[in-house]
Amino acid sequence: MSQSDYGLLLPSEYLITYTTINRMPLNSQFIITYPATVRPPDVLDICSIDYKGVRYNLTGCIVDKPNLTIYVTEGFDVEVEKGTELVIRLGLIITPMS
Repeated sequence: MSQSDYGLLLPSEYLITYTTINRMPLNSQFIITYPATVRPPDVLDICSIDYKGVRYNLTGCIVDKPNLTIYVTEGFDVEVEKGTELVIRLGLIITPMS
């Protein structure tokens, strides 16, 4: 995981790099949990997946603040091969104090 800004309490884009272990079928979903120190907005400005040089802007990123979870549910209509890398981009999220 990386972020675009490391200053305290600044909006930042977070990048989660993931290499698949198994093949992922069309319309796969992702569930991302985050620590309580992270403060995402109710609606993300940035929600996309980079795969094989193409950026897929997603329509279904749901922030569930009570459960500290982001659901990436709609808009990634690609079958992903086993052993390939993709990058999930989320933001803008305020960087935590620590």
